[in-house]
Amino acid sequence: MKRLAFLLIYLTVILLSHAGADDKKLLFHVSFNKGLDADFSRGNGKATCNDEAFTFVESIYGKAVKINYLNLLRYETENNINPQHGTIEMWVKPLIYSQNQGIPQCDFFSAGDMETIENKLSDGILRQVSYKDKLTIFSGFPVIRNPYPVRTYEGLSDLNANLALENNKTFNLLAPLSVISRQWTHIAFSWGKTEKDGKNIGKCRLYRNGKLVAELPLPEKWSDSFGKFIFIGKGNARSNGIFLIDELKIYDTALDASQVEKLYSGE
Repeated sequence: MKRLAFLLIYLTVILLSHAGADDKKLLFHVSFNKGLDADFSRGNGKATCNDEAFTFVESIYGKAVKINYLNLLRYETENNINPQHGTIEMWVKPLIYSQNQGIPQCDFFSAGDMETIENKLSDGILRQVSYKDKLTIFSGFPVIRNPYPVRTYEGLSDLNANLALENNKTFNLLAPLSVISRQWTHIAFSWGKTEKDGKNIGKCRLYRNGKLVAELPLPEKWSDSFGKFIFIGKGNARSNGIFLIDELKIYDTALDASQVEKLYSGE
């Protein structure tokens, strides 16, 4: 009986660890239970990070990783995300919001490119990293609601998703008062084309805890490339905000409301 029980437990663990691999819609999944590398990926799932230590803490599902100002974490986009259509889901828990151009925010996810710019000085060379985002998902507190500088931002923040357009402009989808500080929130963002009145139109949607909180039609053309890298917690020259992130998944289709609700409920 003990051998049978052990075998059942072993098979259960194996099935759970490969659950994502059998889903044809899934492109990328990192649970952070075993570290920073992806549990499953269609492309390269190896994480690239700096020498700063990463902290792992207990979460809703196993372990989550803590992203602070010094942590730099990225993955490759090739075969792991489709610019034409897709869904990104994750669990996040903002801890401390940092200032980015006067806006306190936490940058959870972005995709794009990075380059090192060298500036010659009289006493040497100053190297700075420049980022060109194609897609970003973050939460923040608008200055209009917080006109005076404060050290701590608590309560409800706005959830944002920015998508780069072909004309070098940025499309923003906003869900006000959607993310609570120091609480776990399930976020999903989908984009792609849908048929309406015989025409294919672009549509993007934001979900919070399985419920649709914002949607807008997209222009006919948005960026056909999300760059080379997926960034977790990246800002200009450093990570923006301190937060926990868990169960990051990227799908090759724009999931509908019922599918996102099932993701949130764990079905």
